[in-house]
Amino acid sequence: MRKYLLLLISLGIILGLFWSFPVKLRPELKVVEPAKQQVTLVLDFGQGAKKEEKVGAVTAFEALRAAAREQNLELKTKQYDFGIFVESIGGVENSKERAWIYFVNDKAGEVASDKYTLKAGDVVEWKYTVPIF
Repeated sequence: MRKYLLLLISLGIILGLFWSFPVKLRPELKVVEPAKQQVTLVLDFGQGAKKEEKVGAVTAFEALRAAAREQNLELKTKQYDFGIFVESIGGVENSKERAWIYFVNDKAGEVASDKYTLKAGDVVEWKYTVPIF
């Protein structure tokens, strides 16, 4: 009987020690989305037909989507493993001879447009042009 009493007292002391120390909880992690950057978007339909728009966007694709919405242009895309591929802007569809290719500050994109993160002041140009690859 004495053993059980000592065991209960010991267990009570141990539990009391655990409860007396404050438990540190992990701080809640917050997902921070990148801020939209103010950029210039140019749509070059070829043969001198261009449209320009100032938009707020995080990626080159988001800039295109914002301008298309603002200018009431239909946008057709297809999702692939590598990212979003633009098939048509304003009814002008990709063909064997020409395709929609994006450029940022006069440099052709090296990743899918939805993966390219923009900086403030960038000039994003979508050109309906002969593919360079």
